[in-house]
Amino acid sequence: MRHLFARLSAAVTLCLAITACGSATAPKSSRLLSQLEDRPKVTTVEIFYWNNKNLGFGHVAAGLTGSGPEGFHYISYAMGNDYSADMQKHGKDPKRIRLPERTPEQMEEFERWYASSSYNEVKSDTYGKDYSMLKHNCAHAVLDVLRALSYDVPMSGKAPIALMPYQISKLAKKIVDNTAEAEAEAKAG
Repeated sequence: MRHLFARLSAAVTLCLAITACGSATAPKSSRLLSQLEDRPKVTTVEIFYWNNKNLGFGHVAAGLTGSGPEGFHYISYAMGNDYSADMQKHGKDPKRIRLPERTPEQMEEFERWYASSSYNEVKSDTYGKDYSMLKHNCAHAVLDVLRALSYDVPMSGKAPIALMPYQISKLAKKIVDNTAEAEAEAKAG
């Protein structure tokens, strides 16, 4: 099952990348369409972390497979939510951290938040205009996503000053570790 899901995730990412790169239509094989229709009804969340660029600052983004009208949300502030643009700029595959799945109720709340968030306005002239290295960067955007997805985020303040991508990477690892510990305690208890 995990192998099928990984192949499906790659197929969705490929279709989105082809569409984002300007192709008028993504390939429409009946096999791919049937895979998309039969995809699992769960949402997986991954944090994408590049530690090598932007004068050592790095970059971080979030990907949600199994949500949104296309079956995938990729949120990469201020890179236009475009995975292919991130890959071109950063020149290597990111480190991926898979977070615990979200419930349908959590996803409904996220979808409401996302629909009204500025991260959903990629094609507008204002998207990315409020970027600030100290107050509103890619790490702040992913922090907002994690909060909207109801993860336990032990960071105080709406927008911590000088939040960096590596801090979000560490936070994601902590979420995974805390979830594993809670599951182990529940089984033991």
